[in-house]
Amino acid sequence: MTSSVVRMTIGLAAWGACLAGALAIADVPGDLGHAICGPWGCAPSMQALLACHLAWFVALVPPAVMLARWKKASGATLRRVGLLAAGLAGFVLLAILLHERLVWWPDATELQQGHFWERYGYVVATTVDVPAVQVLLAGFGLWLAGRRRA
Repeated sequence: MTSSVVRMTIGLAAWGACLAGALAIADVPGDLGHAICGPWGCAPSMQALLACHLAWFVALVPPAVMLARWKKASGATLRRVGLLAAGLAGFVLLAILLHERLVWWPDATELQQGHFWERYGYVVATTVDVPAVQVLLAGFGLWLAGRRRA
């Protein structure tokens, strides 16, 4: 067995262990509180939110780092991929903003409407099946790596 196969196996095992560890945060006993509650809604437990967001981060960062370190990827390619990822994430964040303005706002009370930006942050934080913030950060990181390589 070559050293590259051993390194790849160890890397994948470590990645899987980090992902399992991130998801295990949801099972931490105790009540860390429902810190994202207010007139705009109330989020699930803090453990569940942290577990989901951290799991997406653990899932997305290693491929982004591998791409940034790949010697065959030019600086221009890294910048384009980074801008594409960041643009896609920005589009998703804008779509969430428009959805809240067009769907939530008309049904909200005057008190709730005064908390529109908190509502927007709440929706972004609780939309854990769409990793927009993590993709935005990964895209920005790839763009920076492309600038450094150029």
